[in-house]
Parts: sequence; C-alpha cells; structure tokens
Amino acid sequence: ATAAQIAQYNIRIVRQPDHNVAVVTRSPTGFQISYVAQRASSDQGYYGPDSFQYEVCDFEEGCVNATIFLDVQLIAPQIISVRGYDPDNLDAEFGAGDVLDITFSEATNEPGGANELSKSVVDSIFQLPTAFATSASYVGAWVTPSLFRITFSGCNTCRCLSCVPRIQLNDVPFGIAYIFRPAYATDRVTVRASANLRNAARRSQVSTSVSPPFVGDWGRARPEVVTISVDSKSASQSPSEASRVLPKGTKILVTFNMPVNFDACDPASSDVLNSIFQLNPVTINGVTFGSLGSLVGQWQSPLTSCDPLDLTQFGIIERNRRTTSSGYSATQLLVVIVDSSGQTITSTADLQNVLNINQGFSNGVINNYLVSAQTNLTTVVVGNRTLTIAQGSITRGPTLA
Repeated sequence: ATAAQIAQYNIRIVRQPDHNVAVVTRSPTGFQISYVAQRASSDQGYYGPDSFQYEVCDFEEGCVNATIFLDVQLIAPQIISVRGYDPDNLDAEFGAGDVLDITFSEATNEPGGANELSKSVVDSIFQLPTAFATSASYVGAWVTPSLFRITFSGCNTCRCLSCVPRIQLNDVPFGIAYIFRPAYATDRVTVRASANLRNAARRSQVSTSVSPPFVGDWGRARPEVVTISVDSKSASQSPSEASRVLPKGTKILVTFNMPVNFDACDPASSDVLNSIFQLNPVTINGVTFGSLGSLVGQWQSPLTSCDPLDLTQFGIIERNRRTTSSGYSATQLLVVIVDSSGQTITSTADLQNVLNINQGFSNGVINNYLVSAQTNLTTVVVGNRTLTIAQGSITRGPTLA
C-alpha cells in the first residue's frame, strides 16, 4: 500500500485483552498491532489463553472486525546466582570439597533431595565454563527443586595436593582459580535445552537460562607464615657491618601457606613492609625487640622466576628487577636489608617477634589471593563510622629455617 492509501484507513482496538494490553502503532509504511504482556512466571503475571478484537475502517467508514487469539506462555526458571564456597574454609584455593550452588528463580520440575548425579549427568544438564568441564572432577544433586549443588572431588590438572601451597595456581587453570574476578565475568553457566528443565508444574517454556557472573570464593582461610629463612651469604663483609646481626645485603624469605593478594615479581611497597615488619623497636608482653633497619622487598612465587631487586642505589650490585607483574599470585615475600645502621636487634631469634605478620593482616594489607579471609573479624571506629575489617594470621615467629 502507498502512503496515500494507508492514510485512507484506520485501525483501532475495539476490545482489549482480558489480561494484558493491545496497542496500535502507525508509521508511513503501515500499521502494527502489538500485544504487550507482563513477563509471566509461576509467581507473577498472567499465562494462558487470551484474545482481543480490532477494527479496520476505510475512508468511506466501511469497517470490519477481527479477533486475535493467543496463548501467553510462562518464562522458564532462570538462574539467579552461581556461588562458590568451601564448606570447611580450611584453605582459600580450589580443590576437593569445594562447592558451586546454582540457584533458580523458582522451583523446577526436578525433585529435591534426589540421588547424587555423575559428572556426565551434570554436564548433560548444564554447560559449565570450559576450565571446569575439562579440568575438574565433580558430582551434582538437586538439593531442592530450585537449588542444584555441584561438589568438586578433585582437580584433574592439579599437580600436587600435598604441596605447600597446597594447590599451586599454575596447576589450577586461571579460569577456575580467578573465576570470581571481573576479568572472568564472561564465564557463565548455561542450562542445556536438552535437559527439558521447566517449572514445577511443567507448564513453562524449556529453560536455556544463562547465569549471571560467578560470586563467592574457594574458601576464606587466612594466610599463615610457614617459614622465615635468613640468607647472609651475600651480606656485606665490611668492618662497619661486623657488629650487625643481619648485615646490609642480608635476605629474609617469608613463605606463606597459600597465595596472597599480591602478584609475584611486583615490588613490596614501603607501606606493606611497615605493616608487616616492626621497623622500630617494639615492646611485646613487656619485652622490647629491636628493629631490622631499612628494607626493600619483592613478592615471589616458586612458579615463576623474577629478576633480582635493583639494589645498586644501596651499593648492592645485582641485575635490575623485572618491572612488570608475572601474573602469578605470590606465595613468598623476599626482603633485603639495605641499611643496617638503625638495626637494634641482638639475635636472629628476635625475628620471630619483629616479623609481626599479624599486624599486617589486621591492617587489611595481606589477605589470600581472592581477598576472602574474613575470620576473626575486628571492629574499628573511624570517625563516626564503625567498620568491620578482616584480621588474618595470628602467626608470630615460626621456626627459623
């Protein structure tokens, strides 16, 4: 029809639907009749048969009526969250016993409390991110008709479950280890159409829902210090250093039991070092411990090689350090004494108290690599606000290596 012909006609709704709304829109190329329905689920909105009537009139006011019959279908159950957690919180890394809870917007047509389902059955219901499907062993079960739980029994690509750290991050695919970080927000869980998942009454459409981004963590354990080792082989032999317990150039390696929230090969900033180490004499339980002197530090991991710290400005000759992050979360902190003139400790035994790791955690400086440690919460007052901060390790002075 031409624009002139269209202008000679008129269309209007003469009987609205019983449950929703019909509207007519007009453009230069024609008319469009739309049925506008609220999204219907088992809990809200109308679903089922409906109808409305419209009328078409020409320029001579000759009119005809027609009725449109339609059926409003229920939307399928939707995934509203995928949350990871570790029931025992004994670590903060992916491993056996960790759980993914997939929660739906309403009850599905699956019975709750059903038997355990094998990995192949779980994979027939859900399309998981590739890293999980190819790297992890798991089983699943419908805890309730709206909650499906995946429990991981192991990581097929993890090299060592008994290592310290217990699971190295190069052995757990980044797509699993960091799934809760924004960089992996595109990784989702999808319901397969072949699973025929519907609402409890089986009247909805088949679900092909795509989940929102993952939330949660792989555990909320706090990092602990497992060893503090001292290496003075490269320390200065000058007469001025002879009286120092830890001469200039001495290296102190602090090893944690899990990856922490710093990248390997990055420098350890002064505020971190000040939070971890007592750089000035401190009195603990009535005993005063001395300071180490001036320090520089670098985060490290046995999984990657970092170029040594640049210590030339301190008169310690080594190659320049790497200037960019390695991409691995650190499990160690290397500290080098670059000026011992202010050092007052009298023996290496004092390190067990000078390396006051607890202070660093309670200041919120060091956490596990997902920054999820929340045990032993401490309340502090800042201005007129009361804040809750995570307190980490209570380690003070493990056996020196």
